[in-house]
Amino acid sequence: MMPPQTMEQLMAILAERDAAIQERDLALSEKKTVLAQRDLAILERDAAIVERDNALLERDNVISTLRYRGNSMNSCNWGMRKENT
Repeated sequence: MMPPQTMEQLMAILAERDAAIQERDLALSEKKTVLAQRDLAILERDAAIVERDNALLERDNVISTLRYRGNSMNSCNWGMRKENT
């Protein structure tokens, strides 16, 4: 059994526990801040990847359009050449 303690001793124990809890809460808050910063960095990286992918898709669309136009013009030119011969 624990020896009986005075009210002052109990209050001191409670104060120590409260201080330990506050320290733990502060450490958790700091950890949450670090994790939030990491998450933000990941989201920014992902946004940059999406922008790059969109630019690549746009470039591919332009290339495809130019190829299609080029092939269409070649077909027309080929038809015109055939008619001229």
